[in-house]
Amino acid sequence: MKSKRKNMIMAGMLSVSMALGCSCFPVWAEEETEETTEDTVKNGGIENVLTADSIFTADPVQVEEEPEVVLGEGTVTEETPSFEYAYTAPRDGRYYIKVTDVSANCYIDGGIYDNLGNTVDDLWGSGDHGTMVQLEEGHDYTIKISQYSGKNSNFKVSVTAQKETTDISEISEVKDQITFDQQKNVYTFTPKVNGNYRFEITDKTANAKFKLMAWDAYDSNIMDVTAGGYEDGKTIELEADTTYTIQVRQYKGVGQYTLHICQQKEKIDVSGYTEINDKIEFDQQSTGYKFVAPVTGTYVIQLANLRSNFEPQCIVYDMDADGEPIAANKGGLMTDYSIFSSYDNGVELEADREYQIRVNESGAGTHSGDGDYTISITYPEEANDYLKDFQSSGNTNKEDNKDVTKNKEEKTDASTTDNDAEASETEQLKQENAELKAELESIKEMLKENGIVSDDEEETDN
Repeated sequence: MKSKRKNMIMAGMLSVSMALGCSCFPVWAEEETEETTEDTVKNGGIENVLTADSIFTADPVQVEEEPEVVLGEGTVTEETPSFEYAYTAPRDGRYYIKVTDVSANCYIDGGIYDNLGNTVDDLWGSGDHGTMVQLEEGHDYTIKISQYSGKNSNFKVSVTAQKETTDISEISEVKDQITFDQQKNVYTFTPKVNGNYRFEITDKTANAKFKLMAWDAYDSNIMDVTAGGYEDGKTIELEADTTYTIQVRQYKGVGQYTLHICQQKEKIDVSGYTEINDKIEFDQQSTGYKFVAPVTGTYVIQLANLRSNFEPQCIVYDMDADGEPIAANKGGLMTDYSIFSSYDNGVELEADREYQIRVNESGAGTHSGDGDYTISITYPEEANDYLKDFQSSGNTNKEDNKDVTKNKEEKTDASTTDNDAEASETEQLKQENAELKAELESIKEMLKENGIVSDDEEETDN
């Protein structure tokens, strides 16, 4: 009986010990972590991400059609062989003087004259006809209508004025129209930053062709393309705070069109970021980024996340060397597209020195076009502490160039919740462990009272 009791107690002790081992194991596992050094992880595992703004856009602006103004109408006869109408030009530009409702088999003579009586243009013709004339703002003109042939000819004379000039500096899309031969619509544009700007005509009336032109402050023509012909627009380099004149002129036919303006993006500071998400949105777009190296060392600057057959150009410039490029690459792999062999393994940058990273639309046939890209920057290992401090300062995870803390707060809340749950589980296990230890001590005392000693205690006695 005594031996059976002893075996039962020893089995109980074994069960308790097993229970203790099982209950404690999760606690030990929680404390054991795989050792990973920052040296083996890109940027020490720090990911500082910036999502850049798209190019400037605004709601479309509709330019209303200039109304046709009727100067007069009547019938030329032998008793009233001519009519005269006074007109003062409201602005400089091109005007269309039109004669309509002319009686069949009759010809109208006449013309436009300045205040000195000089002929600006004539109005001779039959049926509906007209002419474009260049008039000056504030000047007085006389339009004369007289009979050339036929009897008792009816007529109506009207004028369509030059439209007012529209400032499109803060506009990305203009809806406008051409209504007469040789008409020109005039716009002014003053860029805020130096760079590439694209002007393009879309959504035009079928079979119509329009000239898209531009002049600089010195009245030099810097753009001349035919929308509806070989190309519908052009990208030109403009200087900040300089006013340019943009014109759309009638070339073939009349109708509606939309003028798109794609603006140069301002340079943003990407110092401290490991990834910059951005996009190419128009032909020959060029986007610059300011980068100040935190430490001296080798930096790997690559393009990633590119769609198929999309290969923009990435160039790093030393801003203290008059824009001379340090290195350049196309595509996502520098080793495949590097211009400078030294760039295969990165570029050497100096601490606290300003550089410029520039991404250009390649313009190289099938490899050109629009698309998203990511600038990936691998810092030297010595910069890992800098990247951590930058992240903790709240300067990461920006969208649309604005501080966004929501994601960071959500991640923090989730992490806090997980930590609280783990802490609660650990405390529970500790409590169970303490209870089992107390039970074990109680069993040991009971064994002693019954003259039973465990193996480890016997060895100690010997």
